[in-house]
Amino acid sequence: MGYIYKITNIISKKCYIGETKKNNPQLRWNEHKRKIEKGIGCPALQDAVNKYGIENFTFEIIIICFDEDRYKLEMEYIQKYNCISPNGYNLTKGGEGGGFHGKKHSQETIDKISQKMKNIYIDNPELKIQLSIKQKEVMNSPEIKSKIKEGLKKSEKWNIIKNKNKKIQFKFHTEEEKNKLKQITTDYFNNNENVIKHRETMSELVGLKITQYDMENNYINNFISISEASRQTGIAKSTISLAIRKNTNRAGNYIWKK
Repeated sequence: MGYIYKITNIISKKCYIGETKKNNPQLRWNEHKRKIEKGIGCPALQDAVNKYGIENFTFEIIIICFDEDRYKLEMEYIQKYNCISPNGYNLTKGGEGGGFHGKKHSQETIDKISQKMKNIYIDNPELKIQLSIKQKEVMNSPEIKSKIKEGLKKSEKWNIIKNKNKKIQFKFHTEEEKNKLKQITTDYFNNNENVIKHRETMSELVGLKITQYDMENNYINNFISISEASRQTGIAKSTISLAIRKNTNRAGNYIWKK
């Protein structure tokens, strides 16, 4: 996922447009601020922050897009907001991608980064869960969905996929062609050894008589099938089936036996 962002001077209304593919784009804003403090940031933006104060600048995401579209969109939005200096704080028309554009990390560097992230999650397992929950909350917000939709509209990759899908939708448009496709699919599943084996296993398990015990192995109830056990206890059929198939016999804080 890529992001196009805008840094705005709320006093002069001048702005800076940039791109990033960081999972958390807020980190890119933090990076800008650190560089400005060290005197190595974008000169025009740095001079403005020194003059007006960082508190008079805002950071916002204006569009979310595919990684490969972000350089093109950066150029479009720099032009749209007319923010090349002296009208704004960009010094070029964009699309360069910084000093790392066109380069790749070595496999050794990739492995080090990967291991570092794994160690972070191992040391703090709750962090991964918290980040996952936060990401879902962010991605489900109407504002973010709107920005993703806008990014897709401008994506060449998305338009190619969409047009390809349109062609596929109209490929089988007659009733005869639909029936042929249905028959081919039916024949495949009826003659596929793995599918047949899975059906037989699941059929056998679902109709299996089972007994429920508490975690201290005290008898609770008998059921004529896994389906019946699932209906009465509220535990998913797949969970009970898996426990019996794998011989763990534990599901939903109960012990299950054939």
